[in-house]
Amino acid sequence: MNRPTIKDVANRAGVSVGLVSMVLNAKRGANGKLDCPVKEETARKVLDAVRELDYKANRQAAGLRRGRMKTIAVIVPDISNKFFADIAGHLEEAAFREGYTVIFCSSSESVERLSALIDGLYSSNVDGMIIAPSADSEQVVRKTAEMGIKLVLMDRLLPGLEAIPSIALDNIKAGAMAARNFARNGRSKVGVICYDTLISSLRDRIEGFRQEAARLGIDCCVNFLPYNSDTQVFKSTISTVVENGADALFFPSNNAAVKGLAAANALGLSIPGNIDYLGFDDCDVFEVYSPKIPHISQSTKEFGIESFNMLLDLLEGREVNSKVLEPIFVNV
Repeated sequence: MNRPTIKDVANRAGVSVGLVSMVLNAKRGANGKLDCPVKEETARKVLDAVRELDYKANRQAAGLRRGRMKTIAVIVPDISNKFFADIAGHLEEAAFREGYTVIFCSSSESVERLSALIDGLYSSNVDGMIIAPSADSEQVVRKTAEMGIKLVLMDRLLPGLEAIPSIALDNIKAGAMAARNFARNGRSKVGVICYDTLISSLRDRIEGFRQEAARLGIDCCVNFLPYNSDTQVFKSTISTVVENGADALFFPSNNAAVKGLAAANALGLSIPGNIDYLGFDDCDVFEVYSPKIPHISQSTKEFGIESFNMLLDLLEGREVNSKVLEPIFVNV
């Protein structure tokens, strides 16, 4: 049996092909009705014909006709990372409501892989991209923008590319928030433990912490570890930091915070008895730990929905401004 066509639908409903296209491409209003200048009874005939024939639109052909495929790409460092996975869920839901399909890719923090992914996606005629860029990827992202691809940067910023719309946390404020938390708890020396990376979000959190700690008279020592160091490296670092008099630990990334918690447990440290502890991003481990671990949170829902809406505005020719999200202190 041949695949039914839009002409078959039009014949079944007794209307023109153009009217069928108008009904199928119409958005639904808040009341659930189709937002198009077609009588409700006629629209119902079209939709009934679609169901009866089990008609499926040829999205690729339709995309070529209107110059848009209704497909976007999202490139993040690691889609299995809970932060990015949560964003992906909210973003995909927002895209689905607008009739868009989303392709998710992981760059693995590699500039070369990021470049290859962008080239492949560009060849696939995606309408636009949302990218959480790797460190030192300015040249690749600049080239992407110059190719005319509609683009939104997410979570991380790149120097010299301020003209590209972006959405990111106020990481300076998040770092300062961490310092004020330790000051409230009467802590005087904080060990900051994080991965050695040029990622803007982490660097800004550390800088915000340093500035506010200095203002509050808190001594701090920043310890950079190789990316994805194992628990043994964290144990050694935490042990040294505590021996040097630190009465608090701050981990400005979720991955490091979870590994640090495992290392602290292995060392027999009592939290918050022996040492104060502050993590970053929401994590199930923080909730099940006893007592629960305070942390600084960022809204993955807001990241997901707003980043898609920004890209949608770009695709529809509207002006788009960069957005800065507020950090949230979770004192569980």
